[in-house]
Amino acid sequence: MVGNVFPVLLVAGGLTAAYGFLDGGWSPCSICGDPIDVTLTAKNHFVEPYFEFSVTIQQTSQRELVSLMQEAADIDGRFKYG
Repeated sequence: MVGNVFPVLLVAGGLTAAYGFLDGGWSPCSICGDPIDVTLTAKNHFVEPYFEFSVTIQQTSQRELVSLMQEAADIDGRFKYG
């Protein structure tokens, strides 16, 4: 237990979601903490064509890296995952 939050971790089909039970009901991501700034950078300095690009996501909720990677792809189409 963290303060008045009871953390629960759900795993289904390879996806993980964090929820917290607050006094009065369920709240998604209630245990995630304060908003953060995240910068994701993709760089290749080994094989041509060389590249480096970044996306900064400001004041976002703390969550799984895969969610932040998808948001970066939505912002900049050069972020592609296979």
